[in-house]
Amino acid sequence: MDRRYLASVALAVALLSACGSGGDSESAADSEEGARNAVESYVKALNARDADQLIEVGGVPDDPRARREARQILADKGGRGLSITGVQIDLDMGPDAGSAKLAAEEKSGKSTSSTE
Repeated sequence: MDRRYLASVALAVALLSACGSGGDSESAADSEEGARNAVESYVKALNARDADQLIEVGGVPDDPRARREARQILADKGGRGLSITGVQIDLDMGPDAGSAKLAAEEKSGKSTSSTE
């Protein structure tokens, strides 16, 4: 499983939630706001090194596989004191799912980016 799975699922879940049942009353702006909230929650979980929060924002079942993946993501990216400097949301997978390009600065001052 790709280590970006939790983050990708978090974004997809946020977009689905923001879009509701897919009715015409929801806008792309609402979808983007939901996706940005998911990215912010993802970064908060990384900074806190909180596997429970990471799994929750990912919207995946809390099972051994998700726990292993969350631990690996936190080992790779957690605890860096990330501050979001930019988020670009693209609804490139249809009206209910998309991708996000995250730009952030680590507590150390190092810039980093990720596409989820």
